[in-house]
Amino acid sequence: MSALLGALARGRARAEALMTDTCRIERATGPRVTGPDGQSTQPVETVYEGKCRLQSRGDWSAERDIGEAGLVMLRTELQLPADVTFKVNDIVMITASPTQPANVGSTFRIRSEFVKTHGTMHKGILIDPAG
Repeated sequence: MSALLGALARGRARAEALMTDTCRIERATGPRVTGPDGQSTQPVETVYEGKCRLQSRGDWSAERDIGEAGLVMLRTELQLPADVTFKVNDIVMITASPTQPANVGSTFRIRSEFVKTHGTMHKGILIDPAG
């Protein structure tokens, strides 16, 4: 068992070394409220702020023709340290990205999560926040 735990610790360290972005994860704590000015707000709490990584994956065999439009099915994963927890519907914002500055400010909603016994990271599938 100690060999397994050692290998897992090394794998987690390597996975975290690739997490060069920084993100904030927020969770709604109450209902959406529209103020007298017509602005809609929802109270949230920050449940995580720290290192992360985005990874888009495509299944090119999943190309679909819809009418005259051709679509390629892609999914975007959020990769976090293995001990970080989140919930489906939490909101993720990329707050820093030294290697991909265009990602800063990108916002997503967590749609689902990967569950794994010997995971080197905690992963979630992201969608557009309005999705």
